[in-house]
Amino acid sequence: VFISMPSAFEALGNDPFNFSMGARKFLAVLFYLTLILLGIDSAFSLCEGFSTCIKDSRLFKDVPREALIGVICLVGYCISLVGYCNDTGLYALDTVDYYINVTMLAVGYMECMSAGWLVYSQEQVERIGQTAWYTALGSMLLASLLVPWVGLGIGGYSENAENGTAVGLLLGVAVLSAGVVLACRSAASASDRAWTSGAVLHDVLLFNVEKLRGEVNGVCGSAAGNWSIPLLWSLLVKFFIPPVLMLMLQLKLTSQSFGDYGGYHQWYQGWGVAVAFFPFLLLALGALAPWLYDSFVPEKEATLAELLEQTQEAACNSGSADVDSADAGAGATEEKVSGAQVEVTV
Repeated sequence: VFISMPSAFEALGNDPFNFSMGARKFLAVLFYLTLILLGIDSAFSLCEGFSTCIKDSRLFKDVPREALIGVICLVGYCISLVGYCNDTGLYALDTVDYYINVTMLAVGYMECMSAGWLVYSQEQVERIGQTAWYTALGSMLLASLLVPWVGLGIGGYSENAENGTAVGLLLGVAVLSAGVVLACRSAASASDRAWTSGAVLHDVLLFNVEKLRGEVNGVCGSAAGNWSIPLLWSLLVKFFIPPVLMLMLQLKLTSQSFGDYGGYHQWYQGWGVAVAFFPFLLLALGALAPWLYDSFVPEKEATLAELLEQTQEAACNSGSADVDSADAGAGATEEKVSGAQVEVTV
């Protein structure tokens, strides 16, 4: 951005554009003003999201929001002042931007697995049994890990990449299919149904994610006057997006630039890796000692169904308030009209 755009502004002064220096300066001012405003907007959104989570926690629920946001901004300012606002800050920022993609891909993978396989898992286990649920989940995890690993191991970045892709896809489909068959057999035996029936297949593969889709559509879909989320969303978030994200993650980890990005000094590589992998350290601590985060849990915990219900109630209350306001405005207008008619009559 900071190289290509100035070059583009400079090129506007040549044929066939022939922009004047004043016009190009004006465009440059507008461009950098846009960047500044985008940066401020991003700072607002980042600070608001983080401060809201902290404010809802038990530890900071009594701290004034203004003081909390002030501390967050001060900490961010100090980090930026030490790490980025110097002659080598662009190198540090560039490496963090490169390595943080690993974290984002991993988080996206976990979010898709949570939404597609873990949500409403208790209700699904009651319908198909614990063995069937673990079998289906394990087959998806194994397939999403094996497809890119085997494919890259055979093809990699060589001329045999197509062969690796084909073998990886076939292996992934075989593993997932075998797991689904075993899960359906186990679910059928637990409920006295034929394992080839569509009901068993639906309960094993789509029950939980379709329940989630129905709940969300009931709050913000057609029930709220919007477009409903289609069945395609359930299929993508459960079967397609997780292996794609895992493929992108393994491509990132096995690329030649990982660990030597941009030819920067190892200090910058270490800084980028440390910042990117710090969330994984927090995740490991939460898995090993969950009690460490008890103070950061909201005072009033709620299930997903309760959160959706609260959202629906808030939307209904907001709609009722708008209707009441409109009725009140209409009543005031009628009173003014009636008063005017009285005055005219007098």
